[in-house]
Amino acid sequence: MLWLLFACTVPAPTVVAVDDTVEETTSETTAADTPDTPVAVDTPVDTPADSAPDCPLDTCAGACTDVRTDPFNCGQCGVTCIIPAADAACVDGACVVGACDNGWADCDRAVGNGCEAPIVAVGGAACATACGTTGALNATDVCNPVCAPPAEACNALDDDCDGQCDEGALAGCHVAVHRAYNGAGGHLFTNDLGEAQRWGLEAAGFFWLHSASDADLRPFFRCNVGGAPFYTASQDCEGTGAPLSILGFIAPPGSTTCGATPLYRLMSLGSGYHFYTVSAPERDAAVSTGWVSEGEAGGVWLGP
Repeated sequence: MLWLLFACTVPAPTVVAVDDTVEETTSETTAADTPDTPVAVDTPVDTPADSAPDCPLDTCAGACTDVRTDPFNCGQCGVTCIIPAADAACVDGACVVGACDNGWADCDRAVGNGCEAPIVAVGGAACATACGTTGALNATDVCNPVCAPPAEACNALDDDCDGQCDEGALAGCHVAVHRAYNGAGGHLFTNDLGEAQRWGLEAAGFFWLHSASDADLRPFFRCNVGGAPFYTASQDCEGTGAPLSILGFIAPPGSTTCGATPLYRLMSLGSGYHFYTVSAPERDAAVSTGWVSEGEAGGVWLGP
């Protein structure tokens, strides 16, 4: 038997250069053998430098911008909000005053001049109230600081500017003067209710005096001349000697301090006794029976 031997030769691979990339192919399959197969190719796109990405708002200088709120493009591109003494803001496409600079306030609400008012009010500082007392400055509203009045005190002043003075629970602010009478000694006016009762009480708390020498008040002295009591603001009992005591403090004649009412003074020429009343009709009745009016001793009060 004759054996024939043949050498089998395998084709060598073919190297093809595409875009500087070496691809190894065989004779079995190539891209050219399948012309209907799509080939992906990167195609460069020429994009302008100032174009913006997809933007649902507005595009200003290539940037996506909301012209309703952007203080650098307020209402339309290129409109910059500049507010004096304040941070600028944009609301609904219009420039508005944002936060004021430290020490400044926007009091007129005008955008053009921004925060135009310097803040000079200092909260808590002493200030003069509308009724002349000393209050504390309330600067919560820096555009309209107000002088808050103090609480009412016992000083014969309208501290809280409510048209009254010394009102409220001010214990000991006034002292009561009681009126008593006996035929032999005439009228007695005293702070001591027991003494008035022993003398012959006519009216407890007939009038009231202030307990301290505030405002224009002065001491109201109890004096004694020849055993007869009388009362005066004179420190030497109108030249008759030293006072026995101070009943309290009286307003000067004609004064309306804290609603003071006149205390009328009369004297009996026959006995030398003095008589005091807060009633003009009683004064006139006494004059009709021979008492002499000596005018006002001062201003007193009808209640504590």
